[in-house]
Amino acid sequence: MTNDFKQIVDSQIAVVSRMAPTPSGYLHLGNAVNFVLTWLLVRRAGGTLHLRIDDLDRARLRRLYLENIFRVIDWLGIDYDLGPSGPDDFLRHYSQLLHLPEYNRVLRRLAQQSGLVYATQRSRTSAVEPVPLGTPGAAWRVRVPPTIQVASSETPIPLAAVMPDFIIRKKDGVAAYQVA
Repeated sequence: MTNDFKQIVDSQIAVVSRMAPTPSGYLHLGNAVNFVLTWLLVRRAGGTLHLRIDDLDRARLRRLYLENIFRVIDWLGIDYDLGPSGPDDFLRHYSQLLHLPEYNRVLRRLAQQSGLVYATQRSRTSAVEPVPLGTPGAAWRVRVPPTIQVASSETPIPLAAVMPDFIIRKKDGVAAYQVA
C-alpha cells in the first residue's frame, strides 16, 4: 500500500471515486485494469464507487458499446454503489444527454462572465485566435489565469501550466466532459 493511500485510509477521509467509460468503442484491457484497480482501492478504503458513463460523443455512441460496458463490469465481478443497473436504466435515467438543457444554461451563464470564456477554432497545436462566441464550429474555452495554484502535498502547482485554458463546449456545440 502506498503512503498516500495509507494516509487516506488512516485519516478516515470519505473516498468517492468513479469508473467513467465512454460507449464510443468496445472496452479494452486498459479499461479492465483501470476498473479493477479503482474498485480495489475504493473498497479497501471503504469508499463509494460510482459508474458514470460519458455519452456526450453522440457521433460515436452505439448501443452495442453501451451493452459492452455492462458485460465487462459483470464479467470482472465488479460492483458499484451508484449508477445505472444496465443499458436501459442508463438511457432512461443516467445519460448525460438527458441533461443538455442544464449544461447549456451553465455554459450561457459562464459566457456572460466577462473575460472568463472565449471561443476559438484552433486545434491543440495552433495559436489562440479568439472568435465571437456564436461562431459555428468554434469550441469554448475557460481562461485559466496563470496566478491560480492548486495545493498538492507540499508543493503548489500552477494550474495554467498543467491544465491550460480547457474546453467547456466542444466544436459541435455540446458541453464538454468537464461541464457534464
